[in-house]
Amino acid sequence: MLSKLSIIALLAASTFASAIPADSQNSVSRRQDGWNNWKLNLYTSGCYGEETESFSGHDDQEFPCTGSRRGWHSVEMDNIAATGHKVILYSDGGCLNQIGEVSTDDFCYAAPTNTVISAYGIVLV
Repeated sequence: MLSKLSIIALLAASTFASAIPADSQNSVSRRQDGWNNWKLNLYTSGCYGEETESFSGHDDQEFPCTGSRRGWHSVEMDNIAATGHKVILYSDGGCLNQIGEVSTDDFCYAAPTNTVISAYGIVLV
């Protein structure tokens, strides 16, 4: 009987622990940066200081259309061109209205004055 109660207590404790949200610094998206090959840095103004958001991946991965509800003003690529990728920028979340294309690493691309970057695609060249 004691062993059944021990198993139930262990299951209850592990279920409770898994329901606790991870700190943003230790979330999966933050931890994956260590083993990824490229990174896209997104900024609300300029490419200086700390990025507002980042997106990273492997050299064989492609993301035809991704983004967020937040809009960005500028982007900078880190090792994306070196791995054979380019970034296509869109002003809408559905990736229909292309506003730019970036294929150079460590280059700060700013969106046109009258629009924001709402989505992007990362594709192999």
